[in-house]
Amino acid sequence: MNLRFAIGLGALALCCCNGAPAAPSEQSTALAEGEVARVGGLPITAEAVRHIAAAQRVSAQEARSRAVFDALMAEGARQRGYDRDPFVIVEQRGVLADALLMRVKREADRTPSTAEELERVTSIHWLDLDRPQARRTVHAVAMAADSDPEARKKARSVAEKIAEAVKGKQGAGAFIDAAKAVAADGIEVRAEQLQPVTEDGRIADLVSRPEPGAPTPRFEMDYVTAVWKQLHAPGDQTGPVASPFGWHVIMLTEIQPAQIVPEAQRAKMLRDEIVAARAKVELDKLLLDLRARIPVKVERNAEGHLGTIATPSLEDPPR
Repeated sequence: MNLRFAIGLGALALCCCNGAPAAPSEQSTALAEGEVARVGGLPITAEAVRHIAAAQRVSAQEARSRAVFDALMAEGARQRGYDRDPFVIVEQRGVLADALLMRVKREADRTPSTAEELERVTSIHWLDLDRPQARRTVHAVAMAADSDPEARKKARSVAEKIAEAVKGKQGAGAFIDAAKAVAADGIEVRAEQLQPVTEDGRIADLVSRPEPGAPTPRFEMDYVTAVWKQLHAPGDQTGPVASPFGWHVIMLTEIQPAQIVPEAQRAKMLRDEIVAARAKVELDKLLLDLRARIPVKVERNAEGHLGTIATPSLEDPPR
């Protein structure tokens, strides 16, 4: 129930129980088109009642009663000068701002999502909604930069020894142990299990996810190409594979299945996010327009004044 209306009913019940005079009855009369009530000079329209009924989930009759109650109380407050109270003025501004924001959101929700919008938002959530198959690997790399031909030659020789040492090994741990046991001839060797990677190089790690909207991390494509062209089942291994980092020996350890949510289902799941993105674009335009037309001035010593206002903690009750 509307809080103001509930308090009003309670007060009215107390008055009646104590023998206080009842309020004058409502007069039945013809009003202007679209009006269902009038309180003093304040009209109450059918559209306003419809909005209250929908928002508060009450009948039309109950919504009209609540609108009349609010109008009576508002007029009483105005007669007592509350409309000039600074706190009330701030609250009124907040209500008006909320009304404009709701209008922006309603406008954003008027038309269906476009294919471009759905594709853009899906790309943000591709790990959950549009994830192709991915492959997890373990590798050992003999490090050598492209710019050092002599080191590259030595690194390839080390990688060939690693390829022999890891043959027939099952599991990432056994592969890593065998690779690290190879004499490296002064070449740095790194052996580690890597995250799942898609055929186009995207890292499809379901645990260490990037922040929503952040660029999708990718593997170096020489590595990815070797994984997808040479390895087909867990346990498959490559010979030495060149990349800008050096020479790799790679073993496939797991095939992560694809997860593709049908487009119609995605459209429903992502509708709110698409509408919010539209609304933000329109709100940014609106703010630019308002700031261009309406001057905003800030007291030069505002920081000093604001510094005296304590920031309430989350535990503090609202006042």
